Amino acid sequence: MPTVHARGMILRDLFNTPPATRAIGAPMSTTQSKHLLLAGALGGPLTIGLYTPLRNAITLGAKDAATSAWSLYRLAFEQGLAGGWTGWRAPTAFSCPQFLAIGPMYHLFSSVAGPSLAIIPTALTESTISYGSQARNAQMAYNVTVDASKRVPLQRPWDPRGAGLPAHITRNACAMSGIRVLTHPVELALTSSAAMLHVPLDARSTATVADFVSSIMAAAISMPFNQLFNFLAITPAAARQEGIFASCAAFLESQYLTRSPSGRAQLSKTLLRDMFMRCFYIAPQLSTYSAIERLCLSRYQ
Repeated sequence: MPTVHARGMILRDLFNTPPATRAIGAPMSTTQSKHLLLAGALGGPLTIGLYTPLRNAITLGAKDAATSAWSLYRLAFEQGLAGGWTGWRAPTAFSCPQFLAIGPMYHLFSSVAGPSLAIIPTALTESTISYGSQARNAQMAYNVTVDASKRVPLQRPWDPRGAGLPAHITRNACAMSGIRVLTHPVELALTSSAAMLHVPLDARSTATVADFVSSIMAAAISMPFNQLFNFLAITPAAARQEGIFASCAAFLESQYLTRSPSGRAQLSKTLLRDMFMRCFYIAPQLSTYSAIERLCLSRYQ
């Protein structure tokens, strides 16, 4: 299994010529790019489809600040076991090109802009591809839990337009920073700590733990933007009536702030609930994808 440095060398060697001299549009190099394409094609549909029930439960929480996480998970399966996967088809179908953006396209942008700045165009590309299908998924998950009179129109899965698009882009950028930016320092910290404590830790275990920990950190950061996206997807009238910024501010205040008896604003328990549910979804999802990508890249060695 390649080390962090070795994996970095693989990713930096994605092109036949150095980034500074490579012409725009030049072809990606042979074997590495093929393995990254394979990782995106396999990892995207698998992780998006598999973890649909966790995603649906989070969506329901955007309209219910009082219900516990466990009750939201139960509500996602209220229509039976198959009901937990309500709306899975559209995001799973679009996840293949979506994860090609997260994988090969990220490395393309990284070769030009660097690993940190590459997150921004990658998130824009990812949201352009996936916003419509994920908004539709959220709307379908919500619609099966309410009366017909309260159901919202479904987004066309190929249409990236919507009030929640800026929140979706920001969410994706924050979430992606886990496996793309934070993993390396977390892995170095784990390696150093293990050496100081004289605890044997092989490269595979270190990489897996680092991916998981960094994904949890990124999930926590991205949580408010994810819930803003869900709220705007399943409450489209709010943005039209109040304006996007006013409706977003009102949602965040009602969801994550409470008033003490003295009138002082304080964080609500819902913040911890939504943070837990977001981490419980994004950490295994991105860790699974990262493991698939790492496995595909290891075949290059």
